[in-house]
Amino acid sequence: MANYGSNSVSILRRAQPTGFLTASSLSTGGTKPVSVAVADFNGDGMLDVAVANFGSNSVSIFLGDGTGGFGAPTTIASGFDQPIAIVAARLNSDGTPDLAVVNEGSEEVTVLVWAGTGFTQTGTFAVGKSPFAIAAADLNGDGNTDLIVVNAQSNDVSILSGDGTGRFSKPNTIGVAARPLGLAVIDVNRDGRLDVIVANGGADSLSVLLGGANGALTKSADVRAGSQPRAIAAGDFNGDGKIDLAVVNQAASTVSILIGDGAGGFSPPTAITTASGPSAIATADFNGDGKLDLAIVNQGAGTVTVLLGRGDGTFGEIP
Repeated sequence: MANYGSNSVSILRRAQPTGFLTASSLSTGGTKPVSVAVADFNGDGMLDVAVANFGSNSVSIFLGDGTGGFGAPTTIASGFDQPIAIVAARLNSDGTPDLAVVNEGSEEVTVLVWAGTGFTQTGTFAVGKSPFAIAAADLNGDGNTDLIVVNAQSNDVSILSGDGTGRFSKPNTIGVAARPLGLAVIDVNRDGRLDVIVANGGADSLSVLLGGANGALTKSADVRAGSQPRAIAAGDFNGDGKIDLAVVNQAASTVSILIGDGAGGFSPPTAITTASGPSAIATADFNGDGKLDLAIVNQGAGTVTVLLGRGDGTFGEIP
Protein backbone atom coordinates (compact mmCIF):
# COMPACT_ATOMS: atom_id res chain seq x y z
CA MET A 1 0.00 0.00 0.00
CA ALA A 2 1.10 3.59 -0.67
CA ASN A 3 2.20 5.75 2.26
CA TYR A 4 1.52 9.36 1.27
CA GLY A 5 3.33 10.95 4.19
CA SER A 6 6.54 8.87 4.16
CA ASN A 7 7.06 8.56 0.37
CA SER A 8 7.11 4.78 0.59
CA VAL A 9 5.18 1.61 -0.16
CA SER A 10 4.52 -1.05 2.48
CA ILE A 11 4.45 -4.74 1.50
CA LEU A 12 2.29 -6.76 3.90
CA ARG A 13 2.68 -10.53 3.90
CA ARG A 14 0.48 -13.23 5.30
CA ALA A 15 1.64 -14.67 8.62
CA GLN A 16 0.25 -18.09 9.51
CA PRO A 17 -2.46 -18.72 10.30
CA THR A 18 -4.49 -15.51 10.20
CA GLY A 19 -2.50 -12.30 10.38
CA PHE A 20 -0.18 -10.05 8.44
CA LEU A 21 3.37 -8.87 9.01
CA THR A 22 5.02 -5.80 7.55
CA ALA A 23 7.74 -7.47 5.50
CA SER A 24 9.29 -4.42 3.88
CA SER A 25 8.97 -0.75 3.14
CA LEU A 26 10.15 0.55 -0.22
CA SER A 27 11.13 4.16 -0.84
CA THR A 28 9.38 5.26 -4.01
CA GLY A 29 11.89 7.88 -5.09
CA GLY A 30 8.91 10.16 -5.66
CA THR A 31 6.74 12.21 -3.33
CA LYS A 32 3.20 11.71 -2.02
CA PRO A 33 2.53 8.22 -3.41
CA VAL A 34 -1.21 7.57 -3.58
CA SER A 35 -1.94 4.45 -5.63
CA VAL A 36 -0.34 1.07 -6.36
CA ALA A 37 -0.75 -1.50 -9.14
CA VAL A 38 0.72 -5.02 -9.03
CA ALA A 39 1.41 -7.25 -12.06
CA ASP A 40 4.19 -9.18 -13.79
CA PHE A 41 5.24 -6.44 -16.20
CA ASN A 42 8.39 -8.01 -17.65
CA GLY A 43 7.11 -11.57 -17.99
CA ASP A 44 9.64 -13.24 -15.70
CA GLY A 45 6.99 -14.88 -13.53
CA MET A 46 7.56 -12.49 -10.62
CA LEU A 47 5.17 -9.79 -9.48
CA ASP A 48 6.24 -6.19 -9.94
CA VAL A 49 4.86 -2.95 -8.47
CA ALA A 50 3.95 0.40 -10.04
CA VAL A 51 3.31 3.45 -7.86
CA ALA A 52 1.67 6.76 -8.76
CA ASN A 53 3.45 9.66 -7.01
CA PHE A 54 1.02 12.57 -6.77
CA GLY A 55 3.51 15.10 -5.44
CA SER A 56 6.36 14.56 -7.91
CA ASN A 57 4.20 13.88 -11.00
CA SER A 58 5.89 10.54 -11.58
CA VAL A 59 5.43 6.77 -11.60
CA SER A 60 7.88 4.41 -9.87
CA ILE A 61 8.39 0.85 -11.16
CA PHE A 62 9.77 -1.86 -8.84
CA LEU A 63 10.68 -5.18 -10.49
CA GLY A 64 10.37 -8.26 -8.30
CA ASP A 65 13.52 -10.28 -7.60
CA GLY A 66 11.83 -13.64 -7.04
CA THR A 67 12.62 -13.82 -3.32
CA GLY A 68 9.89 -11.48 -2.17
CA GLY A 69 12.07 -8.41 -2.57
CA PHE A 70 12.30 -5.70 -5.19
CA GLY A 71 15.05 -3.89 -7.03
CA ALA A 72 15.60 -0.15 -6.89
CA PRO A 73 12.79 1.80 -8.53
CA THR A 74 12.87 3.08 -12.07
CA THR A 75 11.16 6.46 -12.28
CA ILE A 76 9.02 7.63 -15.18
CA ALA A 77 9.05 11.38 -14.70
CA SER A 78 7.18 12.83 -17.68
CA GLY A 79 3.61 12.67 -18.93
CA PHE A 80 1.83 13.07 -15.59
CA ASP A 81 0.00 15.88 -13.81
CA GLN A 82 -1.02 15.04 -10.23
CA PRO A 83 -1.37 11.28 -10.83
CA ILE A 84 -4.06 10.12 -8.42
CA ALA A 85 -4.78 6.51 -9.46
CA ILE A 86 -3.14 3.71 -11.43
CA VAL A 87 -4.31 0.37 -12.82
CA ALA A 88 -2.47 -2.50 -14.52
CA ALA A 89 -4.16 -4.35 -17.40
CA ARG A 90 -3.44 -5.68 -20.88
CA LEU A 91 -4.15 -2.64 -23.03
CA ASN A 92 -2.63 -3.85 -26.31
CA SER A 93 -2.24 -7.21 -28.03
CA ASP A 94 1.20 -8.34 -26.81
CA GLY A 95 -0.11 -10.18 -23.74
CA THR A 96 1.89 -8.28 -21.12
CA PRO A 97 0.34 -5.96 -18.52
CA ASP A 98 0.37 -2.24 -19.24
CA LEU A 99 -0.54 0.81 -17.14
CA ALA A 100 -3.22 3.49 -17.17
CA VAL A 101 -2.64 6.48 -14.89
CA VAL A 102 -5.33 8.99 -13.90
CA ASN A 103 -4.07 12.60 -13.81
CA GLU A 104 -6.25 14.74 -11.57
CA GLY A 105 -4.48 17.94 -12.62
CA SER A 106 -4.82 17.63 -16.41
CA GLU A 107 -8.04 15.57 -16.24
CA GLU A 108 -6.59 12.93 -18.53
CA VAL A 109 -5.51 9.29 -18.47
CA THR A 110 -1.93 8.54 -19.49
CA VAL A 111 -1.47 5.09 -21.05
CA LEU A 112 1.88 3.28 -20.84
CA VAL A 113 2.49 -0.01 -22.65
CA TRP A 114 5.30 -2.43 -21.84
CA ALA A 115 7.91 -2.41 -24.60
CA GLY A 116 10.27 -5.24 -23.66
CA THR A 117 12.51 -3.47 -21.17
CA GLY A 118 10.35 -0.60 -20.00
CA PHE A 119 7.19 1.40 -20.59
CA THR A 120 6.35 3.57 -23.58
CA GLN A 121 3.61 6.19 -23.53
CA THR A 122 0.96 5.72 -26.23
CA GLY A 123 -1.07 8.83 -25.47
CA THR A 124 -3.21 10.80 -23.06
CA PHE A 125 -6.99 10.63 -23.15
CA ALA A 126 -9.42 13.19 -21.76
CA VAL A 127 -11.93 12.32 -19.04
CA GLY A 128 -14.19 14.38 -16.74
CA LYS A 129 -13.60 16.95 -14.02
CA SER A 130 -11.34 15.91 -11.13
CA PRO A 131 -10.93 12.22 -12.03
CA PHE A 132 -10.28 10.15 -8.94
CA ALA A 133 -10.35 6.38 -9.54
CA ILE A 134 -10.04 3.94 -12.44
CA ALA A 135 -10.83 0.36 -13.41
CA ALA A 136 -10.01 -1.66 -16.53
CA ALA A 137 -12.29 -4.28 -18.09
CA ASP A 138 -13.75 -5.37 -21.43
CA LEU A 139 -17.18 -3.75 -21.10
CA ASN A 140 -18.32 -4.14 -24.70
CA GLY A 141 -17.15 -7.71 -25.27
CA ASP A 142 -14.89 -6.98 -28.25
CA GLY A 143 -11.83 -8.58 -26.66
CA ASN A 144 -10.13 -5.25 -25.96
CA THR A 145 -9.73 -3.71 -22.52
CA ASP A 146 -11.70 -0.54 -21.82
CA LEU A 147 -11.12 2.05 -19.08
CA ILE A 148 -13.70 3.28 -16.58
CA VAL A 149 -12.96 6.49 -14.65
CA VAL A 150 -15.02 8.21 -11.93
CA ASN A 151 -14.89 12.01 -11.97
CA ALA A 152 -15.43 13.58 -8.55
CA GLN A 153 -16.21 17.13 -9.65
CA SER A 154 -18.34 16.53 -12.75
CA ASN A 155 -20.29 13.77 -10.95
CA ASP A 156 -20.04 11.27 -13.75
CA VAL A 157 -18.25 8.22 -15.11
CA SER A 158 -16.12 8.25 -18.27
CA ILE A 159 -16.03 5.10 -20.41
CA LEU A 160 -13.07 4.91 -22.81
CA SER A 161 -13.29 2.06 -25.31
CA GLY A 162 -9.97 0.42 -26.15
CA ASP A 163 -8.91 -0.47 -29.68
CA GLY A 164 -6.37 -3.12 -28.64
CA THR A 165 -3.32 -1.01 -29.50
CA GLY A 166 -3.12 0.99 -26.28
CA ARG A 167 -5.30 3.78 -27.60
CA PHE A 168 -8.81 4.76 -26.56
CA SER A 169 -11.91 6.49 -27.87
CA LYS A 170 -13.32 9.78 -26.71
CA PRO A 171 -15.23 9.06 -23.51
CA ASN A 172 -18.86 8.15 -23.25
CA THR A 173 -20.24 9.71 -20.08
CA ILE A 174 -22.94 8.62 -17.65
CA GLY A 175 -24.02 10.77 -14.73
CA VAL A 176 -24.07 9.52 -11.15
CA ALA A 177 -24.68 11.14 -7.75
CA ALA A 178 -22.46 13.68 -6.00
CA ARG A 179 -18.69 13.23 -5.76
CA PRO A 180 -17.99 9.72 -7.05
CA LEU A 181 -14.77 8.45 -5.45
CA GLY A 182 -14.54 4.71 -6.08
CA LEU A 183 -15.84 1.92 -8.28
CA ALA A 184 -16.03 -1.82 -8.86
CA VAL A 185 -16.65 -3.63 -12.15
CA ILE A 186 -18.36 -7.02 -11.89
CA ASP A 187 -21.47 -8.84 -13.11
CA VAL A 188 -23.98 -8.25 -10.30
CA ASN A 189 -27.15 -9.42 -12.08
CA ARG A 190 -25.79 -12.64 -13.59
CA ASP A 191 -26.57 -11.81 -17.22
CA GLY A 192 -23.01 -12.37 -18.44
CA ARG A 193 -22.33 -8.65 -18.89
CA LEU A 194 -20.12 -6.53 -16.68
CA ASP A 195 -21.77 -3.91 -14.49
CA VAL A 196 -20.26 -0.89 -12.72
CA ILE A 197 -20.85 0.06 -9.07
CA VAL A 198 -19.86 3.62 -8.08
CA ALA A 199 -19.30 4.96 -4.56
CA ASN A 200 -20.74 8.49 -4.34
CA GLY A 201 -18.87 10.18 -1.50
CA GLY A 202 -21.00 13.32 -1.54
CA ALA A 203 -24.35 11.51 -1.58
CA ASP A 204 -23.69 8.61 0.82
CA SER A 205 -24.88 6.22 -1.88
CA LEU A 206 -23.87 3.70 -4.51
CA SER A 207 -24.87 4.01 -8.16
CA VAL A 208 -25.58 0.68 -9.86
CA LEU A 209 -24.89 0.85 -13.61
CA LEU A 210 -26.06 -2.31 -15.36
CA GLY A 211 -24.22 -3.44 -18.47
CA GLY A 212 -26.07 -3.96 -21.74
CA ALA A 213 -25.35 -4.65 -25.39
CA ASN A 214 -22.10 -3.20 -26.77
CA GLY A 215 -21.01 -2.01 -23.33
CA ALA A 216 -23.88 0.43 -22.79
CA LEU A 217 -24.61 1.15 -19.13
CA THR A 218 -28.08 1.77 -17.70
CA LYS A 219 -28.46 3.43 -14.33
CA SER A 220 -30.49 1.42 -11.84
CA ALA A 221 -31.76 2.66 -8.48
CA ASP A 222 -29.10 4.08 -6.16
CA VAL A 223 -28.31 2.11 -3.01
CA ARG A 224 -27.72 3.57 0.43
CA ALA A 225 -24.23 3.35 1.94
CA GLY A 226 -22.57 4.98 4.96
CA SER A 227 -21.16 8.48 5.38
CA GLN A 228 -18.76 9.34 2.53
CA PRO A 229 -18.32 5.99 0.79
CA ARG A 230 -14.85 5.89 -0.72
CA ALA A 231 -14.02 2.45 -2.14
CA ILE A 232 -15.72 -0.86 -2.98
CA ALA A 233 -14.80 -4.55 -2.88
CA ALA A 234 -17.10 -7.11 -4.49
CA GLY A 235 -17.43 -10.85 -3.94
CA ASP A 236 -19.74 -13.63 -2.79
CA PHE A 237 -19.44 -13.18 0.96
CA ASN A 238 -22.24 -15.54 2.02
CA GLY A 239 -21.77 -18.39 -0.47
CA ASP A 240 -25.11 -18.07 -2.26
CA GLY A 241 -23.58 -17.55 -5.70
CA LYS A 242 -24.57 -13.87 -5.85
CA ILE A 243 -22.26 -10.86 -5.72
CA ASP A 244 -22.19 -8.85 -2.49
CA LEU A 245 -20.47 -5.54 -1.75
CA ALA A 246 -18.20 -4.18 0.97
CA VAL A 247 -17.92 -0.39 1.01
CA VAL A 248 -15.58 1.69 3.19
CA ASN A 249 -17.15 4.89 4.52
CA GLN A 250 -14.41 7.40 5.24
CA ALA A 251 -16.34 9.92 7.35
CA ALA A 252 -18.15 7.25 9.39
CA SER A 253 -15.07 5.04 9.90
CA THR A 254 -17.10 1.98 8.98
CA VAL A 255 -17.37 -0.66 6.29
CA SER A 256 -20.85 -1.43 4.97
CA ILE A 257 -21.77 -4.96 3.90
CA LEU A 258 -24.54 -5.15 1.28
CA ILE A 259 -25.87 -8.57 0.32
CA GLY A 260 -26.75 -8.96 -3.36
CA ASP A 261 -29.98 -10.46 -4.67
CA GLY A 262 -28.45 -11.60 -7.96
CA ALA A 263 -30.65 -9.22 -9.97
CA GLY A 264 -28.70 -6.01 -9.40
CA GLY A 265 -30.30 -5.14 -6.07
CA PHE A 266 -28.73 -5.08 -2.62
CA SER A 267 -29.84 -5.31 0.99
CA PRO A 268 -29.69 -2.31 3.34
CA PRO A 269 -26.12 -1.92 4.60
CA THR A 270 -24.83 -3.52 7.77
CA ALA A 271 -22.02 -1.46 9.30
CA ILE A 272 -18.80 -2.72 10.90
CA THR A 273 -16.59 -0.22 12.72
CA THR A 274 -13.03 0.24 11.47
CA ALA A 275 -10.21 2.51 12.57
CA SER A 276 -10.26 6.18 11.57
CA GLY A 277 -10.78 7.26 7.97
CA PRO A 278 -10.91 4.05 5.90
CA SER A 279 -9.99 4.85 2.30
CA ALA A 280 -9.29 1.57 0.47
CA ILE A 281 -10.45 -2.04 0.62
CA ALA A 282 -9.52 -5.41 -0.89
CA THR A 283 -11.06 -8.87 -0.64
CA ALA A 284 -9.40 -12.30 -0.83
CA ASP A 285 -9.15 -15.48 1.23
CA PHE A 286 -6.31 -14.33 3.46
CA ASN A 287 -6.34 -17.22 5.96
CA GLY A 288 -6.94 -20.10 3.54
CA ASP A 289 -10.27 -21.28 4.95
CA GLY A 290 -12.17 -20.93 1.67
CA LYS A 291 -14.08 -17.82 2.78
CA LEU A 292 -13.55 -14.29 1.53
CA ASP A 293 -11.97 -11.84 3.98
CA LEU A 294 -11.50 -8.06 3.88
CA ALA A 295 -8.43 -5.86 4.27
CA ILE A 296 -9.11 -2.17 4.89
CA VAL A 297 -6.62 0.70 4.75
CA ASN A 298 -7.41 3.28 7.43
CA GLN A 299 -5.95 6.55 6.16
CA GLY A 300 -6.74 8.50 9.32
CA ALA A 301 -5.19 5.96 11.68
CA GLY A 302 -2.32 4.81 9.47
CA THR A 303 -3.33 1.17 9.97
CA VAL A 304 -4.80 -1.83 8.17
CA THR A 305 -7.86 -3.64 9.52
CA VAL A 306 -8.28 -7.31 8.55
CA LEU A 307 -11.78 -8.78 8.86
CA LEU A 308 -12.07 -12.55 8.53
CA GLY A 309 -15.12 -13.82 6.68
CA ARG A 310 -17.37 -16.37 8.34
CA GLY A 311 -18.90 -17.45 5.03
CA ASP A 312 -22.37 -16.18 5.92
CA GLY A 313 -21.89 -12.53 5.02
CA THR A 314 -20.56 -11.54 8.43
CA PHE A 315 -17.00 -10.78 9.47
CA GLY A 316 -14.85 -10.82 12.59
CA GLU A 317 -11.71 -8.80 13.25
CA ILE A 318 -8.40 -10.57 13.89
CA PRO A 319 -7.83 -10.51 17.66
